[in-house]
Amino acid sequence: MNTVEAIEKREDVSPGEGKSKYGDVDFADEKNKKYPIDTEDHIRAAWNYINKSANAAKYSPDDVKSIKRKIIAAWKRKIDKDGPPSADDESSKKTESSLVVSAAATTTFDGQAPSQIVYMPRGEWTIRPKVSGEPKEVTVMVDQETAATLQSDFESRLAQPQPRPYGGFDHDHRKASFIPKGFQWDEGKGVVLEVDWTAAGRSAIEGRDYSYFSPTFLLNDNKVSGLPDKGEVGSLTNNPAFEQIERIAASSDPDDNDDPDDDKQTMNKVAEKLKSFELISAEQCNDQDAVVTAVVALHTELEAVQASNAALIQENTNLKLEAERIKGQEADTLIQAAIAEGKIGSQDKDSINFFRAQLIASPITTKKVLATMLPNPVLKQVIQVNAGDSRAAVTDGRSKARMMADMHNAVAEIQAANPGMSYSDAWNKAKREHKELFIEA
Repeated sequence: MNTVEAIEKREDVSPGEGKSKYGDVDFADEKNKKYPIDTEDHIRAAWNYINKSANAAKYSPDDVKSIKRKIIAAWKRKIDKDGPPSADDESSKKTESSLVVSAAATTTFDGQAPSQIVYMPRGEWTIRPKVSGEPKEVTVMVDQETAATLQSDFESRLAQPQPRPYGGFDHDHRKASFIPKGFQWDEGKGVVLEVDWTAAGRSAIEGRDYSYFSPTFLLNDNKVSGLPDKGEVGSLTNNPAFEQIERIAASSDPDDNDDPDDDKQTMNKVAEKLKSFELISAEQCNDQDAVVTAVVALHTELEAVQASNAALIQENTNLKLEAERIKGQEADTLIQAAIAEGKIGSQDKDSINFFRAQLIASPITTKKVLATMLPNPVLKQVIQVNAGDSRAAVTDGRSKARMMADMHNAVAEIQAANPGMSYSDAWNKAKREHKELFIEA
């Protein structure tokens, strides 16, 4: 009968996401669907990631032990019956054939003390370091298992009643340059070591007295078999040996992501998209620096395009405003001409506003309408009245009787358009709308 070990539910993850991503497979953490153990790659990655202090801290100590037991069991079933390097006390012991290697250098410093250093770059390396104190050419294979082995040895040393692990200067074992905090695997870099710099170490780097880091490790059959039982895990040096080394900025942060596939998948997707845009070649897809450079260049171009687009939008807005102003001026000129010709009453605000709006919206059609309108002689009349002359007449010969007739006709039109309106109200409305007719004689 199988015993199911209850692991506490994590609030920061969704079990459905893990199941959707990996399918219906076995997980070392079944409760939260984390750390799939269905394939060799997943088992190795799970072992590597649960051995990261940042990831282990998300579980209780008992839950970490439960997860590790499941990963070890899966490792023994699918990879190696002896389990991972640190599965038990026997496997964590160093064999007598292991060699102490001091290999310079894996990381360069440019006057900055980063929070992480590249302990060993990924891949296979042929170097000529000091092996047990003597120069010797050796081949070193660095992979995910390397990080897990180093982290396991590091934890074992922390648990022992002996001096803590430390980083030194020139492998002379006299003074500490940093205190190691844990090993991690980085797909793009290799094995990285999180460090806490001592005052002497930070001063040596920021003062540019030292420019490189050199790891100290055990080597057995071209594979890293762990850390020395005591003493330093590496040193600051000025004598590089690894052919490819990386400069790391002081702002580098530890990778606390506990999903081993996310970073690699994201980088691959970005690389493929850049290749489809012909921004990088197929060969550059596997070159992280080339991908990052292309992304930075793309971002710079995007900023330039956005700035140019903003300028064009503002210019377009200004042109629209100017076009509206010119249309308004032209409409006002045409309205004044229509008033002068007697086609629109000078006091007829409704007609003036209507034709002005139409001239702005549909100038060609509205101009044709105004051109076909016949002038109203009444609207063209210019009335001259002499002060004190109650018998004054208009210049076109209208008599008072004609004037009264015109006013009453205007009132009649108002009443016809508004049935039920009293004569008095119609008179007042006509007087407001046709002021040119209502001249008191």
